[in-house]
Order: sequence, then structure tokens, then C-alpha cells
Amino acid sequence: MKKNILIILSAIIIIILVGCQKKEEVSTYEQDRVAQYILDNVELVEGNEIKKIEFLEFEKNASTQIWEIAVELNSSYSLLLSEDRLAENLRFSGFYSEEISIRKQEKRTINKNNIEIIYVKDRK
Repeated sequence: MKKNILIILSAIIIIILVGCQKKEEVSTYEQDRVAQYILDNVELVEGNEIKKIEFLEFEKNASTQIWEIAVELNSSYSLLLSEDRLAENLRFSGFYSEEISIRKQEKRTINKNNIEIIYVKDRK
């Protein structure tokens, strides 16, 4: 009986400690890096230029430890990216091929200063 109570208390303490871990914050520098990556590698299929990048989500999945990034382009197109660790290689994980095209070989650099960027809000 005492052993069962000890196991239950240990499990509760572990759950509380995991829940109280400090959440990693995403800087505007990291979001700017992702925005530049999108500008360098994404084209809108209709030929429209990317004028606005809005970060909807930039969070670490607790179970997989992978950063998940949800972005909306020009208030119309959805794009999902992921990366294992901040400042590492980004990968596209979801988009509609009818709306967005990924450049495979020819990369170009677009200055992000001409683009409206809306950063994800800091959630605490």
C-alpha cells in the first residue's frame, strides 16, 4: 500500500515539474530568420508577390520536441514549417500546392524590409 502511494506521489510530482518548466521564448530575430527563409524559397502560384507574413504559431511540441511554425502569407495563404532546434534547418511541412510553390534550385533573395511582418505574440 505504501509503495503504491509513493508511486502515485512520484508521478504527481513529475507531472507538476514538467508543467512548470520554463517555456522557451521565440525572439523576433528567429522569426525574421524564418521570414527571410520563406521569401527566399516560396513563390505564390498566382504570381502575386508576398507582401505580408503573419506568424500565427511558433511553438515547441512537448512530445516530439520539434518547433512547429504556422504562417499566413498575404492574409490568404497558409504555410507550415518545422525545425528540430531553433536556428537549425527549416523544412516545409504543409501547404497547398495550388497556392504555393517551393523553389527547389533557383534561390533568390528578397529584402524583408519591404514586407510587413506580424510577429507571434508572446504567450505566457
